[in-house]
Amino acid sequence: MTRKKVNLEYITDDSSRKTTFRKRKNGMLKQVVELSTLCDVDVCAIVYGPNGGEPEVFPSTEKAHCVLTRFKCMPEIERSKNMLNQEKYLRNKIEKVKEQVRKLKRDNREKELIQIMYANLVGNTNLQGLSVMDLNDLTRLIDQSIGEINKKIDKIANTMSTQMSETTTSSPIITPDLIENLVGDRNTTILDVVATNFDNNGGNNLALSL
Repeated sequence: MTRKKVNLEYITDDSSRKTTFRKRKNGMLKQVVELSTLCDVDVCAIVYGPNGGEPEVFPSTEKAHCVLTRFKCMPEIERSKNMLNQEKYLRNKIEKVKEQVRKLKRDNREKELIQIMYANLVGNTNLQGLSVMDLNDLTRLIDQSIGEINKKIDKIANTMSTQMSETTTSSPIITPDLIENLVGDRNTTILDVVATNFDNNGGNNLALSL
């Protein structure tokens, strides 16, 4: 069963907050022990309770003091390199959310341009009301779409040429040059090419895989 995602916000209920603190503290200390055992490193944890008082120190006050002393003796650049406080954590989260928003805006923008392109193709809209930025983005999208179509046409042509070369000599042959001549400015479809070749060969059987 999937664990329910917990919102990172202050728990207002006093009883629930204390229970959560106890469970999370024990879980964190368990991970500290595992980290020290599995990786053979010196670690320490200092946890202050919500009501003040003496902190809980792991593994002991003496060992924690040794670890902190070693840490303070390190150059400041090394100390701060992997340090993550509450402010940095929130900044990282905010930056991730901003990146998600930027991605959604890009996706929505592309969908909007695709709708404009298709609507214009069938005559349901015109480009008079578009800004220069809209027209530039639409041009980029159209060029990208044409490039993808040309790649698919070339792939189909090469596949058909390979298939035809493996058939008997009596079978009609469709080559990339034939398709290029018939397609011309790409307004002719592959099915038009096949139909033309079919008629020119007197109705011979033609196997086509799309």
